[in-house]
Amino acid sequence: MNKKKILYVGGYGRSGSTLLCAVLGRSDQTVPVGELKAIFAHYKQGRKCSCGENLEGCKFWSEVIQDFLEENKDISLEEANRVTETIESYSNCLMLRYRNTEIEKRYQRIWQSMIDIVCEKSGCNYIVDASKSSSIACNRVAALTNIVDVEHIHLVRDPRSVVASMLSAQERRLQKHGIRPVAFLDLRTTISWSMTNIYIHMLSLLGLKKVQVRVSYEEFTKSPKKTMVLVGEAVDIDFSQVIENIEQSIPIDAGHIFSGDLQRIKGEYQISAFPPKWRNQLNSFQHCVVWLTYPIARCYGFLKIFSR
Repeated sequence: MNKKKILYVGGYGRSGSTLLCAVLGRSDQTVPVGELKAIFAHYKQGRKCSCGENLEGCKFWSEVIQDFLEENKDISLEEANRVTETIESYSNCLMLRYRNTEIEKRYQRIWQSMIDIVCEKSGCNYIVDASKSSSIACNRVAALTNIVDVEHIHLVRDPRSVVASMLSAQERRLQKHGIRPVAFLDLRTTISWSMTNIYIHMLSLLGLKKVQVRVSYEEFTKSPKKTMVLVGEAVDIDFSQVIENIEQSIPIDAGHIFSGDLQRIKGEYQISAFPPKWRNQLNSFQHCVVWLTYPIARCYGFLKIFSR
């Protein structure tokens, strides 16, 4: 078992995972990387790092990938990505299909190497991985647990805000790139939000990986100090300096995060609590659709009074 640790931010997309990743990564012990699962796929695609360079031009990531390829001469980036997606995908049926098979051993070798190199280059023993719990990474926590100590942080956000954010992103893609809207995106998001969070509970029930701490995006942006103290106690990391910087409104350096929302391109973050936009963004039908999340959303403290 590797002595390094992964602080894994799980949950559904559009929930503030990149922001939480950046904040958790500001401790002297931690390095924020964003959606680390995608590094092999994104490296040669011109994906921007928060340092301002693309991944191939970023000193940190170019050295990480160079060392990885040097250490694993028989594994290409394409192969590393294929193995990663095969093991972590929902089609893997909760890791029950694989038991010490060659592909699982290959996966462990790939990520043992990557974790060691990222820690060595950053000088930190804790990697903050915000790969979340999408269909292509839903088994990531369980798979990484066989390699390294994983502290699972479950991030949740009001499903109404998530749906509103997804619809806004779709509108931006349509206006900027002419990408056609996804049919029934509101309904799909509602179902996916529910299934993703239910799956995280299943991981714990099946004994694959329990959640160390659950974080609400709304509570995090409203009271970041309280949230950081809660997380610090759960994962045994001192975030006092991070809390002090937040209280002094010092911008949060995004480090070398290569995925996530547009703020990372600016290279820094500010934590701000804004009134929920869903009140004006969702129509009556969409408000009704979000009712489908009620059983689990209510457990997280959302939808207490379901009204505009």
